[in-house]
Amino acid sequence: MANENQAVSPEARQKAERGATHARKAAEDLGSAAGAMANKYLGRAEEAWDDSVDRVRRFQDDSKQYIRENPTKAVFTALGVGLVLGFIFRR
Repeated sequence: MANENQAVSPEARQKAERGATHARKAAEDLGSAAGAMANKYLGRAEEAWDDSVDRVRRFQDDSKQYIRENPTKAVFTALGVGLVLGFIFRR
C-alpha cells in the first residue's frame, strides 16, 4: 500500500484534491438550490391547501344554510340522487 501512495505524483494529488473540493462546492450549491426550490413549492402547496380547506368549509356552510331554508327541496333532491345512484350501481 505504501508503494501505491509513492507512485502518485504531487501534481496529481493536488489536482485530485482540487477536484474533490470543486465537487464538494458543487454539491453544496446544488443542495442549497434544491432546498430553496423545495421551500418555494412547500409555500405554494400550503397556500393551495389552505385555500382548498376554506372553499370546502364555505361550501359546507352554504349547503347547511340552503338545507335549513329549503328542507323539502333538499329531501326530494336527496331522494332523487339516491334513486339515480341506486339504478346506476344496480347494473
